[in-house]
Amino acid sequence: MKYHNIIAFLFIVNLSIISHAANNSFEIKGNIYGTVYKIIIEKSNFKNKEKIINEINSILNRINAIASNYDENSELYRFNKNKSENFINVSKELYEIIEKSFYINQITNGYFDISLNTLKKEYGFYNLENTSKDQIDSQKNITITDLKVKIILHDTNLQIKKFSSNTELDLSGIAKGYAVDQLYETLKKYSASFLINIGGEIRVHGNIRWHIRIDDPSSKNNYSKIISLKNMSIASSGRYKNFIKKNNKEISHIFNPKTNKPKKKKNLIISVIHKDCSTADALATALSAMEESDIIEFANNNDIAVIYTNYEKNKIISKESELFKKYIKE
Repeated sequence: MKYHNIIAFLFIVNLSIISHAANNSFEIKGNIYGTVYKIIIEKSNFKNKEKIINEINSILNRINAIASNYDENSELYRFNKNKSENFINVSKELYEIIEKSFYINQITNGYFDISLNTLKKEYGFYNLENTSKDQIDSQKNITITDLKVKIILHDTNLQIKKFSSNTELDLSGIAKGYAVDQLYETLKKYSASFLINIGGEIRVHGNIRWHIRIDDPSSKNNYSKIISLKNMSIASSGRYKNFIKKNNKEISHIFNPKTNKPKKKKNLIISVIHKDCSTADALATALSAMEESDIIEFANNNDIAVIYTNYEKNKIISKESELFKKYIKE
């Protein structure tokens, strides 16, 4: 069995290949979605290298043009600004992302909620320009987290509609994982083995077993565990990297949809292993929104492979679900 050892810090992606057959593979890396990506392709037909790179760039740019919260020309941005409560035609990709979000919302009892965009703007995570006080107040007063109350899908015609004109969606908790999965489907045509990493959302394919080190949240370049993955994905979410300061308080980008309030910023990472990366990405976000004391119990009850890593009082505390333990490299 062939092994590759990788340091994969699951937020600030810093990949370092320790043993790498350079003459039998190539790497593609760059910047996208406000982060970095790195793709390692093994046993590839090098005649297709330029074609592979072009297809990768095309997919990454297309997902950005669909799901970006920042690009005023993106499909999501235009949907959010559209006040119509009628059905709107959307792309296949946007429909799939929202449909998967519905599913994760359901299986996590509402903890994965993509409809909190206006609320996040109030706290300063996105540009508040053109966001009215009425929009913010209406979002603050919403206590029902069932997405079906806020938006409905029309699966026959790839259409979606808002129940309230003020509803805005935020796909940041699933879009990178979805992009990884789209790249995965394309790369299978060219190579038997590869690794895709976008901002710490990782999917591996083939007979190679990849060893991945999970960063701890102490910011001291330590790692909490080494895991061994084959034909699986891992994604992480946490409260310590992505935050803003407001009124001398540090506010996490993770919100509890049950209370419509941001979770307390702390040195916490949730990492989830799943077959596909979009599911792992969304589950990690949902679990981060839960109370810490509930995470492992919920994961065990729902067969989720998750590790909870907390750095507090100069100590690293890690807890993993039963399903996660089989991926830990001893």
